[in-house]
Amino acid sequence: MPDAASVGLIVVAVLLVAVIAFSGVLPLLARRKAKRGARTEMSKAVSDASDEKRPVAERAAALVKAGRTALEDLQRPRLGAHYAEWAHKLEPSDPEVVALLVLALTKARRYHALERLLWVSLDASADPRAAPSLAALERLYEDGLHRPERARALRKLAGK
Repeated sequence: MPDAASVGLIVVAVLLVAVIAFSGVLPLLARRKAKRGARTEMSKAVSDASDEKRPVAERAAALVKAGRTALEDLQRPRLGAHYAEWAHKLEPSDPEVVALLVLALTKARRYHALERLLWVSLDASADPRAAPSLAALERLYEDGLHRPERARALRKLAGK
C-alpha cells in the first residue's frame, strides 16, 4: 500500500494537470462566446449576398460587410479575402469593394492575386485615372511587390 506522501504527490500532479488543461480551455470558450455575435452577423451578410433576387450592388455591399467582419472581428484574413474576391466578381469597380480587396488580400499576403484583381477593377472603372484601384496598384508596386519602376510608370500615366 502506498504511503501518504506518494498519494499526496499523485493528487497534486492530477490537480496540476487539471488546472493546466482548464486554463487552456477556458480562454477558448470565452473567445468563442465573444465571437458568436460576429459569426451571426457574418452569416446573415453571406445569406443576403447569396440571395440572387437582390440587386448586385446590395449583394456586393453585404459581402463587404461579411469580409470586414471576418477580418476585424474574427481575425480570419483568408476568409475575408474570399469574401472580398466574391464581392469583386459582382462589383469590380466599387470603391468599397476595392478597399476591402486591398485590405484583405494584403493581410492574407496574396499580392499577385491582388495585382490581377486591381487591374480588372481598373479596367471596369468609368474613369481609370480617378479610380481607387489605380492608387492601390501604385502602392502595391511600391510596397508589396517591390516594383518601383511600375509604380512610377503608373504615376506618369495618371499625370501625377
